[in-house]
Amino acid sequence: MKYCGVTRLDLPSATDQSIFVTGFAGATTGVALADNNLPPPSGNVLVRFVNTSPNSAPLDVLANNVKIVSALGTYAASPYVQLAAATTTYAFVDSTTGVTVLTMPDITLNAQQTTTVYVVGAAGGLGGFVSPDTP
Repeated sequence: MKYCGVTRLDLPSATDQSIFVTGFAGATTGVALADNNLPPPSGNVLVRFVNTSPNSAPLDVLANNVKIVSALGTYAASPYVQLAAATTTYAFVDSTTGVTVLTMPDITLNAQQTTTVYVVGAAGGLGGFVSPDTP
């Protein structure tokens, strides 16, 4: 069903969703992601990565220089990855050229938490932020 030219999104009941709006002026789109709010095993975290950039190349995600996600496309979310709770540096690398386009140093994720790390902005000026999905 469309409202004012926008497709209506029916979200499943008894679930949590993260929704972001992205794009350039006059060409924005909304994306809904199903959240996993189940706690990870003891001493671990669950983290997913979301590329909200409207024009970045696919991104590889590295945690302390170890690749954990390959070729994360535009408007895409990785599956949740289980990691040991720690302070980590995340690097986002253009999967085509191998150039690091964003580094997020010293990100502390707490045990028993589920978290999303977002890449935002246009290519050439990417930023990032961390959003806990569970307390």
